[in-house]
Amino acid sequence: MSSSSKGINKGKIIEAATKALQKGNVSKAIKEYEKILKADPQDIRTMLKVSDLYARIGDVAQARELFEKVADFYKEQGFLLKALAVYKQIESRLAEDDPVVFMQLAELYEQLGLLNDAMQSYKSAAVLYKKQGKTKDWLDTVEKLLELEPDNVRARLRLAELFSDKGMVREAVKHYRKVAEVLKKAGARDDFVKVAQRLLYHQPDEFETNKDLAEAYLEQGDALKALIRLRACYKSKPQDSEVLDLIARTFEFLKQPHKAVAVLKELARVYAKFGLLRERDEVFSRILSLDPGDTSAKRALRVASLGEVSREQEVSFDQSGEAIEEFEGEDLPLEDEEGQLPPPPTEVSEPSAPVETAPQEEEEEEEESHTVLQSMDDFIKESGAENENEFEEPEHTLVQNMDDLIKELAKQENMEDTGFEQIEVVPSQLQGDIKELEFYIDTEMWDEAKILLAELEEKAPGLEALKRFRSMIDEAQ
Repeated sequence: MSSSSKGINKGKIIEAATKALQKGNVSKAIKEYEKILKADPQDIRTMLKVSDLYARIGDVAQARELFEKVADFYKEQGFLLKALAVYKQIESRLAEDDPVVFMQLAELYEQLGLLNDAMQSYKSAAVLYKKQGKTKDWLDTVEKLLELEPDNVRARLRLAELFSDKGMVREAVKHYRKVAEVLKKAGARDDFVKVAQRLLYHQPDEFETNKDLAEAYLEQGDALKALIRLRACYKSKPQDSEVLDLIARTFEFLKQPHKAVAVLKELARVYAKFGLLRERDEVFSRILSLDPGDTSAKRALRVASLGEVSREQEVSFDQSGEAIEEFEGEDLPLEDEEGQLPPPPTEVSEPSAPVETAPQEEEEEEEESHTVLQSMDDFIKESGAENENEFEEPEHTLVQNMDDLIKELAKQENMEDTGFEQIEVVPSQLQGDIKELEFYIDTEMWDEAKILLAELEEKAPGLEALKRFRSMIDEAQ
């Protein structure tokens, strides 16, 4: 910004302002400096001086307006430390109960990588929003805190339940989901189950959570609950191979091998449909382990063992579950049900027109899907657990007091160092002056810094902190 202005004698004005200050006439000094600002509204250094003088005489509104203009200029120019120094002055001298100022400080600390300080400022803002009854702003601030500490599971769960209490379902689900992901990754199965249940209370059709919860239930030995979750998954994605596999495993656990076999046959068809022949054959082997006499599985594996079969030759199933082989050219020597080889192949004439099979395949697919779903429905009904969403209103076992959440978030474990040196303890009556001196140094207001430092050296000769500030000022001159 400009250091001189057209139409005025800037040096003479500064001299007059300085004399006024020496006499203690701050208001007159302000009027002199404002002459410079009137001629050059973008003179940032003069604006800083005037901001400071307004703060001295207690004109909070004028001081804050000018301080914020200076801070905005520093931010736009990338001078984040200087902007930070200005906002620290606003907070300590003008607006110590304004959460907006703490939010500005937190964002600057975060941009500078000073995460510990950022968390403390977000915490201060959150406490103030709470006192003012601004719940939405409070919750938004806590979310920003959690962005700095994404793995703080307990705090995020508290926040999810607070959102739930306020009826903010979308936000609650978002945080329940993040907690569930962390717990699943950590292998904390029992805790994952509790969180997943709360998530599904709010959003019952969440596919991945239903599937993961079903698997966790199965690991806990609660196969009926697993089956209820898997029914919801199957309705959503009837050809999902993981879901079909889990349904089959669940029926095996429930000592229902014939139902498991029916599901595995559908899984084999899905694998075959997508060309996953090795996986298909593994499923046929599982079928034989459950039912060694299953004809269709034996035939399918025998076909696979005799060579690669093209897509047109793959095995499909009729509605009874029996395999239907469709081959072109020479027949493969398959045994019949009595173990006898079929008679030698006879000459086969070319069909006059291709046979349409798609409608039949669709009918088979619908029939098999119906069979799997009906098997689950029947078993659940027989077990007396027909309610698909078995979750009741979650009991909030965690303390939901806002202060407790803030304490949880304010833990300093594993946080980065602030990067600031800690000055020695100074007498309480000088602490405000020390902050002001730091501000002058941070914003390179050297004349003001030298004057204030001289005053402090008279009040507290020998104070080590003042020697450090004297060295900083001397080096800058």
